[in-house]
Amino acid sequence: MHFPERLAPIIHNHAEGIFGRSPYAFFVHSNFNSNFIVPNVTGTNPKLAGKTLHEIGYKQPVSLQTYGGFVGNYAKGSWIDALDLNYFTTFGAGLGHELVRFNFTAFAASGMGLFTIHSSTFVLIDGYMNATTDGNSIIGIFCNNGALNIVNENTSFEGVAVVRGGNC
Repeated sequence: MHFPERLAPIIHNHAEGIFGRSPYAFFVHSNFNSNFIVPNVTGTNPKLAGKTLHEIGYKQPVSLQTYGGFVGNYAKGSWIDALDLNYFTTFGAGLGHELVRFNFTAFAASGMGLFTIHSSTFVLIDGYMNATTDGNSIIGIFCNNGALNIVNENTSFEGVAVVRGGNC
């Protein structure tokens, strides 16, 4: 599943199989989604609902969790990375983008659980990743292009070769 915006709620999905890249991927560069309209769903600030990201400006603390979030998602199989997150910057004094109760099981000998690029802060809550192949080179969280602040709240990585790699 590829998501071109950060405002889509991704809740209780199951992805199983062999993925060329990722079962879940977000590419949210502001140049590609500045004309998307902020949905009027539970949790949306009424002052923002119905406006485009361009209208509200990029300095607002827009995050995954604000608009439904990434909650209770499951992936089992082989992939390059289970969750691909690009351009998730946290503006202002936000806690970051929350990833809640994810469950990833990797069967391959290599790959990554979370892959981030041009991102700043994520909060992992009650997440779990398991790598099943002995002697694997799987990285639980891989950070590229700048340091990433990961706040783990009861999240565990089992069987991975490295919990944090890259610039984490």
